[in-house]
Amino acid sequence: MVETATIDTEALGKLLKMIGGDTEDLQELIDDYLTEAPQIAAQMTAAAQTGDSEALRRHAHTLKGNAKDFGATDLAERAAALESGLKAGPVDDAATQVAAIVQAEEKSRAALAALDVEALFA
Repeated sequence: MVETATIDTEALGKLLKMIGGDTEDLQELIDDYLTEAPQIAAQMTAAAQTGDSEALRRHAHTLKGNAKDFGATDLAERAAALESGLKAGPVDDAATQVAAIVQAEEKSRAALAALDVEALFA
């Protein structure tokens, strides 16, 4: 059995309200997120492997904000923790944290992809 992430539908509801209440527009934004999030996670992995703390911090910041907007709370919290640590300088366990972030991103992406936005906000 594959473990899935929980999506905070209240966060999605806030996003829906911000964009004017159109569920088709929300679905388009979710689709964009589903494409972009794994790219950001891959950039984080590359930055961790090369020891580029500044790039890693920027990518963690971006992923944190996106995840928060789309209700991926666990992912947002993990990315925020890494970003916070990197503000103080290099992080010894960055690769381990990034691996956990990548797993959280995959789970969150699967959970978002499985949502029926029309039914959820009908």
